[in-house]
Amino acid sequence: MNSLRTLLIPFLCLWLLGACATKQEQAFIPNQTVKQYLDQVYNAYPLPGLAVVVVSGDQVYSYTNGYRQMKDSLPFNQETMFFAGELSEVMVAAAAVQFERQGKLQLSDQVSLHIPYFQMDGDYKGITLHHLLTHTSGIPNFSPAWDMPAFDEEALAATTQSIVYQPMEFEAGTRVKRSPYNIDIAADLLQHVGQLPFEQVMQEHYLNPLRLGRSTFDFRQLDSTNLAMPHHIGHWLTYEQRVNEIYPYTRENVGSYGFHTSVNDLQKWMQWILNNQPAGLLDAHYKTGKDTYKGYGWDIFRSDGDFIYNSHWGAGGFSADMSLVPEKQLGVFVWTNTMDDFNPALISSRLIGLLRGKELTPVKPPVHIAMSKMLAEGRCMEEVLAWFETESEKTGSLYEMNPTLLGQLGVNLLHRLQMQEQAMQVFELAVAKYPDSPQAYLNLAEGLLISGEIQQAKEVFDRAIAMNAPPSAYVTFLGERIAVEIENQKNT
Repeated sequence: MNSLRTLLIPFLCLWLLGACATKQEQAFIPNQTVKQYLDQVYNAYPLPGLAVVVVSGDQVYSYTNGYRQMKDSLPFNQETMFFAGELSEVMVAAAAVQFERQGKLQLSDQVSLHIPYFQMDGDYKGITLHHLLTHTSGIPNFSPAWDMPAFDEEALAATTQSIVYQPMEFEAGTRVKRSPYNIDIAADLLQHVGQLPFEQVMQEHYLNPLRLGRSTFDFRQLDSTNLAMPHHIGHWLTYEQRVNEIYPYTRENVGSYGFHTSVNDLQKWMQWILNNQPAGLLDAHYKTGKDTYKGYGWDIFRSDGDFIYNSHWGAGGFSADMSLVPEKQLGVFVWTNTMDDFNPALISSRLIGLLRGKELTPVKPPVHIAMSKMLAEGRCMEEVLAWFETESEKTGSLYEMNPTLLGQLGVNLLHRLQMQEQAMQVFELAVAKYPDSPQAYLNLAEGLLISGEIQQAKEVFDRAIAMNAPPSAYVTFLGERIAVEIENQKNT
């Protein structure tokens, strides 16, 4: 016995040292620093409510500020229920992975094996649950219609059957193209396998076992008196926030957009995922580019040597970003109940950077919001632009300034306020102030196009392309619009 103890003690010490080393490697969350930073974020942007969760191993910090509904000044807190958008995909995938582990299905199962009425125009029988969860099925993209919520028992089956005459866009497994219907059909499949309504399957087989007691896919079970409401900017000069009239829910899309949770529940889930890292859910399943992959609900990319698992979305008056670094057991979630003029990914990436040893970039109010409010106060455009030029020359300006933000003012004036002349003044200043910015030239090109200056629009657009403007749907669309107008001019 003594000899056995002698042998075990060194191993036990090594194990303890290893555990301590792992503990020491976990990034420390500087709670006060994070709180001060998030207070600055909340004050700098026009946000109704803001919720943030930061996880590092067994440490967690959560933050809430603002209102679940601004009209009646109803506060947002850690128990407030909120719409979690595309995070629904991760939850559905997690339940599917668990079902496979329990032997109830295989992710390689053909969808039609479990749902006989699943049909499409094309080789649909080759579509598997794995294809649905990775958006590689070839099912076309359809946007949810939230204006007429459906709660009927056959809502999920109706979604599956609605594509019976739709052609597949590509062969299953050959491309990635997101479609919410992939996840809605996966939800239909899970309720057939679980032999219960989908919401109950998720509650009994996934959410309750993880003690996420307040989280749910069942909209009817939500306490409306403690539910965060979606907001939008009611006026693009004053930046007044108003409650959306339509809430983003219909049972036909409960799989892709039905998940609701609270800050307290979400932080428990994030810790569980990072500390347990279940096989399958945190795997890279489809390579989409150099160091980029598609996972089950995640877009995966490499940053500073680590893989980031990201879920980023904006829908129905809400927006959020979740970024996990499983290798370091780090996670950040940023959520707000508006979609306008705020990018949650910018905040989550900075907080991840803080946990990885970088300094937080100071938060400054975006300059275009300050300029908009000046216009709302009655100042003329010439005065506002002169203020911008003076402010931009200061070494320590109090405002965040870049060509994208200045251009956003012009975009708002052009498209949202129909102030075309003033928008062109902003675009021209942006090109003069930021002559190396392709985006400044693209904005000017669109303004010229709308003003009827087609040839000038083409020249400015071509200059932006020559400056290596990053390819995007906007660039393609703008180029096509200019080409069509030039062709129309030739034919008249």
